[in-house]
Amino acid sequence: MDNSQDNEQILAKIFIPHSAERREDMKKRKGLFVHYTSAENAMKIIQSKKLWLRNVKCMNDYMEVFHGYELMQGFFKNPDSKELFLKALEPCGNEIARKAIALFDQWWENISLNTFISSISEHDSKEDDHGRLSMWRAYGQKSAAAIVFNAPFESDSKTGLNLLLTPTAYFKQKDLNKEFTRVIKNINDNIKFLVSQGEEVIVKMVFSMLVVNAVSLKHEGFKEEREWRIIYLPYLNPSELISRDIESINGVPQIVYKVPLEDKLKENIVGISIPQIFNKIIIGPTEYPLPLLEAFKVALEKAGIENPVGRVIVSGIPLRT
Repeated sequence: MDNSQDNEQILAKIFIPHSAERREDMKKRKGLFVHYTSAENAMKIIQSKKLWLRNVKCMNDYMEVFHGYELMQGFFKNPDSKELFLKALEPCGNEIARKAIALFDQWWENISLNTFISSISEHDSKEDDHGRLSMWRAYGQKSAAAIVFNAPFESDSKTGLNLLLTPTAYFKQKDLNKEFTRVIKNINDNIKFLVSQGEEVIVKMVFSMLVVNAVSLKHEGFKEEREWRIIYLPYLNPSELISRDIESINGVPQIVYKVPLEDKLKENIVGISIPQIFNKIIIGPTEYPLPLLEAFKVALEKAGIENPVGRVIVSGIPLRT
């Protein structure tokens, strides 16, 4: 790992500690993720080797973007809290925190309207045989599927794709206040390091902290989902490697961004091909388990998956679809 990557990790621990700790925990225990979706969409992902990212305006999560924004507003509307945050960053540059907040405010309307995500969840080994009942209920279409995979934390894939992979935090106002108070302490404890990074880096990091919290906070009622979000902001941080198409989903034509699940060595994109990240696929409760089982075996074999027979599982949960 080069020095710039070391510095990025230190900055993440300072400004987005909740996210940094969750990432470290997943890496340490080699945790798996799972993407619950329709069987049709799961097949499209495998065959096209692309993951779709949809606009939050077209998803159940639409209001959750505003949930995070409102909680941050609640923190900064408190004059004492805001003053502590501004004062902590003063040694890094004149009005540096105000500049970062102003930049976020400038971008907020665009972010709120043009955030594209794919929702994934932490996968428990206890769910290997049947999946998670609450998720089948949420995505219980005529035929559903769950793709289980490992996240390429160690790869350089984010370099060219410009994606954010962040855990959802199920915060109430008091939880976010506690998190930001923790950030202020981290800044004070590491002020010499932060000053050494330069004003431009700190403005960018504070801006990133605000963006991450705006797009990854969710109501505590959804906590059992253990959600993470793959987030793309095409106007703020575009990638030439991610394509834009119009697709009809549930009868609604909409813009969809497609992330390639293939290594691209020239662009330093490695560790994200389907054979590298794929673990298994669980077919949800359905009237057609055997046809789906055979179809996924063939599709996985064509995608380069070894021994697909043992990596397609039919859920035994007796859920009506």
